[in-house]
Amino acid sequence: MMNIIRADLYRIFRGKAIYITFAVMLAIIILSVFIFHSMPTTEFGVVVTVGEFDPDTLEFINEPEPATPDVMDGAFVARMTISNMENMAFFFLPIIVAVAMAMFSTGAVKNELSTGLDRTKLYFSKFTLSAVLCLIFMLLYFLLFVIFATIINGLGYWGDGLLPSLLKSLGSLMVLTLAFNSVGIFLCFATRRTAAVNGLYIALLFVPMMIVSLLALAFPGAINFLNYELMHQFDFLSQVTDLPTAQLIRSFATCLGFILVPMLAGVGLFRRAEIK
Repeated sequence: MMNIIRADLYRIFRGKAIYITFAVMLAIIILSVFIFHSMPTTEFGVVVTVGEFDPDTLEFINEPEPATPDVMDGAFVARMTISNMENMAFFFLPIIVAVAMAMFSTGAVKNELSTGLDRTKLYFSKFTLSAVLCLIFMLLYFLLFVIFATIINGLGYWGDGLLPSLLKSLGSLMVLTLAFNSVGIFLCFATRRTAAVNGLYIALLFVPMMIVSLLALAFPGAINFLNYELMHQFDFLSQVTDLPTAQLIRSFATCLGFILVPMLAGVGLFRRAEIK
């Protein structure tokens, strides 16, 4: 299994996909920091002051004092990034595809299996490598945001238990990352087609939430199904220190289900699949 992982690492870092993904992520981070740096913000939003409009002078009168803006320093951006970590779901896909799909698109999987390589080991080698890379990218996303904001506006105030709270949220989001990775690897081995993986993965991010929202229009109680929707877990686990115990257990159980069920199903399907 380690030989497969080493060979995949050599192939991935000799290719372009991982560097393009990192470059796009870095560009988004830098642009976000500079854009929000030029705007006064409070509670992760832009400060807007609205007064009474005078049609004669074409000016606002009796305009209220603006709220005191938060400074986009390292501490503020750390909280903001944790609260918006769902953006990472889009970066996981190219990483998973780069790790698992090359052997299917080139037909190399048939040659690997012809040497007597166990299919379960092959599956778990792809799962392990993609999981590690997804976790690294998630941590880089958080750290680079904080580093760039700190360079521009300073470190900020990290007291009042901010650091332990952030570490707990990061640890919880790492479990969620494994869930997204497990689903992605399952799609790779189940479909063995890049286009199908891309389409189904993107659908997973949006379709369940849309279906639940539509059902909730007719049956308000259906909105509770969002508690078990994968993308929605980012909202819960980003504020893990404030979650009630029941919600915390439910979120972790949901993540565990999205890790184990696709993994077992993927291994079972791949072991029986005919590889042409």
